[in-house]
Amino acid sequence: MGSPRFARDDRFSFSFQISLPLVKQLAFVPMLNYKQCMFQRFLICALVLILLNCSAGPPIRKGSQPTAQTSYEEGVYYKNQKNWELAIEKLDTVRHRFPLSPYAKKAELEIADIHFIRKNYIDARLTYELYKQFHPTDPHLDFVQYRIGLAYFYEIPSAIDRDTTPLYDTIDAFNVLKTHFPKSKHITDAHNKIQVCRGKLAQRSLYVASYYYRTKAYKSALGRGLEVLKVYRDTGHNEEAYFYIISSYDKLNQKENARKYFEKLKKEFPNSTYISKINL
Repeated sequence: MGSPRFARDDRFSFSFQISLPLVKQLAFVPMLNYKQCMFQRFLICALVLILLNCSAGPPIRKGSQPTAQTSYEEGVYYKNQKNWELAIEKLDTVRHRFPLSPYAKKAELEIADIHFIRKNYIDARLTYELYKQFHPTDPHLDFVQYRIGLAYFYEIPSAIDRDTTPLYDTIDAFNVLKTHFPKSKHITDAHNKIQVCRGKLAQRSLYVASYYYRTKAYKSALGRGLEVLKVYRDTGHNEEAYFYIISSYDKLNQKENARKYFEKLKKEFPNSTYISKINL
């Protein structure tokens, strides 16, 4: 037996049969002037493009029922065409009708990717997490874990006074990637995004420190400033942290501690604008 034959959908060949004679007729209509000639060429090109689009479609196995492979290929085709609903429908067919096929696993990953591309990050994370559970030895798990981290990362609010849970979730997800897949090509980007999250957490601590200082809750302001120095020292926010530490120690009448941190501020940031704001 020869290889299976594929045919285009009947509606596409019908469109081609109807439209091709029209193109031929337009090509031989006599034109009276230059403008009409240009319009004729434009119309022919438009019809040709329509024909090409209509005739393109996923391969359909002629004379047989859909298989795991053909359903998967159709799903990928519709995904590439950004016909998301139909793509998921075809890929779900693979998962449910052919659960033991190698294409079922591939379909799961394609569905997760569709959710991610559409910015449905909750659905994407859930689908990727299920993929990890059902395929713990899959060679693409580093990519799956990377996408889980990205799905958290893209939900981080821009304002620093919002919920910080996505920041911690992002850090945790990317740390899993670094721990379990240290040779992954996504490690560098994961590390950079962890640093972005840590920087935002440092900003959040300083935002809260500012609030506490304004409301004269100096112990709480001091705690936030010290947190930045101890936990987020490498995020570039130490200068402001020093200000709240020194000022809070001063308000708490702990002059020796205030002077100690003031000396550190001057040594590390000799051109800091905060130096002139501190009077000890």
